[in-house]
Amino acid sequence: MEAPAETPPDAQINGPDSPNNDTSYLSDRDDLRAELQLQSAATEETLVLLQREGDVVADLTKVVDEISRERDSLRDKVDEFEASLKDKENELARKLDEELRKTEDLKREVEVSRERIHKLETEIKERNGLMLDLLRVSKGSLKRILESVDEDEEERPNRRV
Repeated sequence: MEAPAETPPDAQINGPDSPNNDTSYLSDRDDLRAELQLQSAATEETLVLLQREGDVVADLTKVVDEISRERDSLRDKVDEFEASLKDKENELARKLDEELRKTEDLKREVEVSRERIHKLETEIKERNGLMLDLLRVSKGSLKRILESVDEDEEERPNRRV
């Protein structure tokens, strides 16, 4: 059998209660504290950045809300403008229809007037023709009467003498 292994003298000196373990413990604790302080500083910096980003997001939200209100206002104005244009378009269409109807009425009146004028001109020509015929007949009759009177006068002086 072999002899039991002996514990090295350092292990006996550096046991759980030895002063070297305290120093190591303090050193580890200081390292952990420094690391926690670094992490805490990094966390605070991250928190500050997040707060700044939150402020930026809040500002952007306000800007988006303002732009949305402006957009809604402009949309309302566009809707009002379109409604106004539609009303004006309808009014113009009504006026155009009315003017077209008046134009058609005037065209009919002009056509009726042309027909009436043509009829009157035809009647005037016919009357003028009749008057000319009457004047010719009257002229002829007057001419014969005058000739007859002249003949009578020519015969009368001969009778008186």
